[in-house]
Amino acid sequence: MLKLFGKKESENKNSSGNHYMTGKEIREIAKANAKEMRRLEKAKFRSVPQSEYTTEMKDEKNILEVEDLHSYFFTDQGVVKAVNGVSFEIPLNSTVGVVGESGCGKSVTSMSIMRLLQGPSGQIVSGSIRFKANDFKRDENGEFIPVYKRDEKGEIIYEDVTDASGNVVCDRNGNPKRRPVQEIGENGLGVYEKEECVFDIAKMPINEMYRLRGRQLSMVFQEPMTSLNPVFTIGNQLDEVSLLHVPGATKEFAKKRSIEMLDMVGISMPERVYASYPHELSGGMRQRLAMARALTCDADLLLMDEPLSALDALLREEMQDMLKRCWCEQGYAQVLVTHSIEEAVYLGQRIVVMSPRPGRVVHVLENAEMQQENWRDADLFFERCRALREMLRDIVAKEEVAHA
Repeated sequence: MLKLFGKKESENKNSSGNHYMTGKEIREIAKANAKEMRRLEKAKFRSVPQSEYTTEMKDEKNILEVEDLHSYFFTDQGVVKAVNGVSFEIPLNSTVGVVGESGCGKSVTSMSIMRLLQGPSGQIVSGSIRFKANDFKRDENGEFIPVYKRDEKGEIIYEDVTDASGNVVCDRNGNPKRRPVQEIGENGLGVYEKEECVFDIAKMPINEMYRLRGRQLSMVFQEPMTSLNPVFTIGNQLDEVSLLHVPGATKEFAKKRSIEMLDMVGISMPERVYASYPHELSGGMRQRLAMARALTCDADLLLMDEPLSALDALLREEMQDMLKRCWCEQGYAQVLVTHSIEEAVYLGQRIVVMSPRPGRVVHVLENAEMQQENWRDADLFFERCRALREMLRDIVAKEEVAHA
């Protein structure tokens, strides 16, 4: 990979012993990095057949497998290896915490999974992000394929086509027009065919990510206003998710679904909040809204990047209980990036520990006991927190010795 200095480190020191670069070296590095950025940026928007980014899971029990992920930031003075060989797995319907000191690449890893790295400087250089998706089948025109009702013989059931007044519509010959009857799901909408696919997100063209974002992959950011528009009501923003990502969704369905989500995340008087604007609500309420927005489409995997860091201690505990309850009720998989050791132990069945920059996974701690009642008050909870804290201190100490 590109080096930070053009010469040996021993030669790149001034009289004070500090590293420096000449103007010529800076120009050479900037030129090489610009070339690499253009190559990677162009590859993101290429048009390729689905077979090129379709793969298989190494373990069918997983929904996400990150393997040897390298995400770099290219600058005029060199390459910042924010994520350098990260590998971990997320089992189906599990909850995983990711911890590490500031700058170790936790947020960059989650943004890489969503393909939201800020380009052109931020790029996924290599590695795999395998995601098991239940994607809607499409015909040759790109339209979703409906599931039709069938009789006992397996034949598709048809019905007469009627107009707005309920009258049967006929063709030129006077024969009633017929159409197949679509199956109706529990949500009251038509059912469409699905197929299980495994996509390598790292190789997926960026314009194909709409198939996953919102519908199967959702994210809650640290600052809720990054995903909430201050000029639209809460209802408009929640309804938009259903109308965009749920096939056949109507405005009536979207409103009903939005109010259900507001109630699920513990917002009192959801109908009133539905008609409010983001600036009228507190920070905790906004974070609940961001959570409701992410869960509207029943996503299979929820990514959360330090969603509770700005809240006070009591509200933070209340929100942690809400996150655990929603996870238990909905059954999705979730990844929680956090600086809080207690939060990771409280919410994570598995805790991924990352080292300082360049970020990489150095340990995975199993924490299956987090599902027991009154887990926050259990002796094992405090022991687990103590062990994780000592582990992080040892990692930082070793890194300091290695770079001394």
